[in-house]
Amino acid sequence: SGGIAYVFDEGANFAALCNREMVRLGTLDETSEIEFVRRMIERHVDLTGSGIGRRILDDWENQRGNFVRVIPADYEKIVSAQERFLTAGFSKDEAAMSAFMEATG
Repeated sequence: SGGIAYVFDEGANFAALCNREMVRLGTLDETSEIEFVRRMIERHVDLTGSGIGRRILDDWENQRGNFVRVIPADYEKIVSAQERFLTAGFSKDEAAMSAFMEATG
């Protein structure tokens, strides 16, 4: 559908349950991404009182390794192309359009 999802995979079995031809799986390795996921969980706990969310936050240093980044393969190609065009000096709009045109032929 486009976009990145973050899955809490405490049992380490998510990779076996998803269509690896359609998505790319990864770990949370960038500080900004780790902080983003933590803020999302904090907000979720604030809004819902989630016990699972609270448990994750209380043991964040250990639990953050249980998250899997899921990105659709086609979306990943578009994002990568956009970054390439931005690096080449294109404006944000030009990079987005060029990446779209490249992906759709």
